[in-house]
Amino acid sequence: DALPIFVPNNRLSDGLPLPAPNSATNLAFASINAVAFSGTTPYVHQYNISVQRQMPASLTATASYVGLQGRQQWLGPDINGVAPGPDLIDPRRPYASRVPNLQSVELFGPWYNSSYSALQMNLERRFSKGFGVLANYTWAHAIDNSDQFYGANNAIILKKANSDGDQRHHFTLTSNYALPFTKSRLGRGWQINAIVSWQTGIPMTFGNGITSLNGGGPSRVNLLRNPMLDGSQRTLDRWFDTSVLGYGCTQNCAFAVPPNYTYGTQGRDMYFGPSHFDLDFSVRRDFNLTERLRLEFRAESFNVTNTPPFANPDTNVGDAAFGMITAAGDPRRIQLALKMGF
Repeated sequence: DALPIFVPNNRLSDGLPLPAPNSATNLAFASINAVAFSGTTPYVHQYNISVQRQMPASLTATASYVGLQGRQQWLGPDINGVAPGPDLIDPRRPYASRVPNLQSVELFGPWYNSSYSALQMNLERRFSKGFGVLANYTWAHAIDNSDQFYGANNAIILKKANSDGDQRHHFTLTSNYALPFTKSRLGRGWQINAIVSWQTGIPMTFGNGITSLNGGGPSRVNLLRNPMLDGSQRTLDRWFDTSVLGYGCTQNCAFAVPPNYTYGTQGRDMYFGPSHFDLDFSVRRDFNLTERLRLEFRAESFNVTNTPPFANPDTNVGDAAFGMITAAGDPRRIQLALKMGF
């Protein structure tokens, strides 16, 4: 068969075609990213102070305060969003009369502020005579104002709360020990290493999937009392008290579903999920085969105790798995390795 005639649409000599402008009034579900004219340069303040003291048994103790403040950081709230209400959403948008199909307008500007404070304590014994250890404990608190709500006349309200990455307590212990088996050729050169870590859980927020806001902002529940259970009462199927007023509960309930078109009273990241414990252990031995040839053997075990690093429970009221933990991190893992160096 004969090939069809090739007719180019554009020639290089014609240059680039002019773009055809789009009209926002004709676009379905259009969205715009904008930058505020009043934008200023964001900045961060960092400060710290430390006290260190030499202790007996070749130990060094250090206590530090670390602080960080982020100011005028850039955030893009939707200025075309609406407060909760019973009417249709699109006609209530601030730009509905001028651009009826416009959905969201994320206006990036210096609206975001954050702060971080931490107490860090270290106890160290530098590697000497075959043994070294480092213990570290950190208490920290992170706050920001990234929560976005809508008030009267669709005014944007940014509320301050705990940050999503706010972990209060963290402890780590690392140690290295060269085994003192020096008489035997086979027993020389063995070294063991261990890392123990424990940290409190990451924050969680109770959402509301039963009623509708019909507007912008996070849908949350009304908090009637502290829903967290004692450690002896927690199970994977009920990590916290899941009683909801009117949904099988009549008194002393932990939650209540707010009326339609209203925000719940529960703040962001008020409570924390399961803590995590981990023990890693390794054994290492270097073999000098010749003057230039070296063999390294390593046996490593991660999560030696096989303690499940549970994920946060389902925190959305109305879900079938509300209050249940359905995921976890890696179980125990063991690996062996040989490495040749020359």
